[in-house]
Amino acid sequence: MNAERLILFWLLMMCIAVGLSLTTPEPVGGHGTQHNTHTAMFAGSPTPPSDRILILGWMFGLASVGLFVTCMTLGITRRSERSDPLRYVLFGVGALLYAGVVTMMAYADRMAVRSGEVAYLGWFPAGTSWMLFGMWIAPLVFVAAYVIGFRRWILPPESMLKFEELVAVSRCHETSAGETDSSLT
Repeated sequence: MNAERLILFWLLMMCIAVGLSLTTPEPVGGHGTQHNTHTAMFAGSPTPPSDRILILGWMFGLASVGLFVTCMTLGITRRSERSDPLRYVLFGVGALLYAGVVTMMAYADRMAVRSGEVAYLGWFPAGTSWMLFGMWIAPLVFVAAYVIGFRRWILPPESMLKFEELVAVSRCHETSAGETDSSLT
């Protein structure tokens, strides 16, 4: 499957998740209520969101991860697709790690909403910890992939030589055009 179709697939999945969430009926008392002691503040709703909304939010998060990973692979040359499995390993691990963090974040938030008890992971609620630390660490796999494979996948030596040739030709044309223009004045 080529990248354009994969991007279209992820965008359609995101649209479907948003569309389905917009057609989900709102629970009674689903909005925030006036806070007991701080009048300028609202308290959370006593009615938890439906499972459908939580699942659609999770699906939207996974589709976003799929779109991000697909977009990160756009600059990779296609010539060496079969020759270097390390690329698939690094981007696959990165995608699974990213999707796992989104899943754990959604799961922790769902458990907190359903039970009414907030579980802590470190100093923060579990969902917040997954978002802060997991979403920060997951992209580092992609950074490592780019650092390790830049010369092989992004800008291989033959592409760099072609680029340098184009720059030399462009400079040659600029120099000759500049000499022609200066001789006219």
